[in-house]
Amino acid sequence: MRQQTFLACHDDVGHMDAKKTLYKLQQRYWWPKMRKYCKTYVRSCHKCQIVNRRTANAYGFLQLLPIPTTPWEIVSSDHVICLPLTKAGNTNMFVQIDHATRYVIATPSASLATSTVTDALYRNIILRYGPPSMYI
Repeated sequence: MRQQTFLACHDDVGHMDAKKTLYKLQQRYWWPKMRKYCKTYVRSCHKCQIVNRRTANAYGFLQLLPIPTTPWEIVSSDHVICLPLTKAGNTNMFVQIDHATRYVIATPSASLATSTVTDALYRNIILRYGPPSMYI
């Protein structure tokens, strides 16, 4: 009976958070430990876990990066994806940034495969400037 009630008050009306679901339930129903059961149900809702963003703080503390003393000591990288298709068939951009000089190397790529990333790191950074002490 409770399962059907939650389907009607949570799943069928748009997967609201626990507070709104409880409010909707309390308008028509009551049972012992209703708040606890509602909270547990909403937290275990598979669709809510996938779609809803996390509202709690991330685990652990952010760590400050050391200040680089020489160029190419600390290098970070990221992908820019879903760009318009080029004549060469590329839709992604692999970006590498030196933290000391803020120099940017952007490499077009067709895939996000590990081999593409390691090849770009080897050709653009290691062969030119040597291996970085920290790669983010």
